[in-house]
Amino acid sequence: MVRLRRRIGLALLAFAAVGAAYVLQPSPGETRCTDVAGADRCRFDGTPLDLTGAPVYLPGKEEAFLHTAHALRFVGPDGVVWTAPAGTLTDGATIPRFLEPLLGDRQSRDYVLAATLHDAYCGEGNEALPTYHSRPWPQVHRMLYDALRVNGTPPDRARIMFAAVYLSGPRWDASGKLIDRDSEARIKLALADFLRWAEKADPEIEAVEHWLEGQDRD
Repeated sequence: MVRLRRRIGLALLAFAAVGAAYVLQPSPGETRCTDVAGADRCRFDGTPLDLTGAPVYLPGKEEAFLHTAHALRFVGPDGVVWTAPAGTLTDGATIPRFLEPLLGDRQSRDYVLAATLHDAYCGEGNEALPTYHSRPWPQVHRMLYDALRVNGTPPDRARIMFAAVYLSGPRWDASGKLIDRDSEARIKLALADFLRWAEKADPEIEAVEHWLEGQDRD
């Protein structure tokens, strides 16, 4: 916890200051159900993940993207099935630059499976996939948290990634059309508030969702 507080301090400093090796295996022994008993839930199918082809560079992106060679499937704690089809374009976890001191390597094996699934539903370059914007954005972002936890990401780190994606990630309406987000400055302020609150409260994920929904209402 002391180390996490130091990292949070670095991240908060970055808020004020800031206007490819792919790890494909899941974390050893960590692909498990964390919240719900039952072998039919909280699991990945299609691992290890195989990324293939020449690197793809998208406009405005610094990182190289690769395509998945085969489908990746995730069954969440509620039994809902999520799929990243073969050919999903991914670059690892979409971590805002100002959170990298806190969250670390964007291509950590704790992140890459969840990030690939998330990219299949809302990642740039995947607009032609049948999964793209096929489910409401709050469900897609919550799936990221569940997949992170099942693959072994610690709860405090998974909460921060979920909050960052909820506040700064893509949103879309029922037709799939993108919804405008808040300004970058307002997003950074909201994330800084979240980091302070989460450090004190150590909240369950349902409380995190309630807090974030309150930010939207405000």
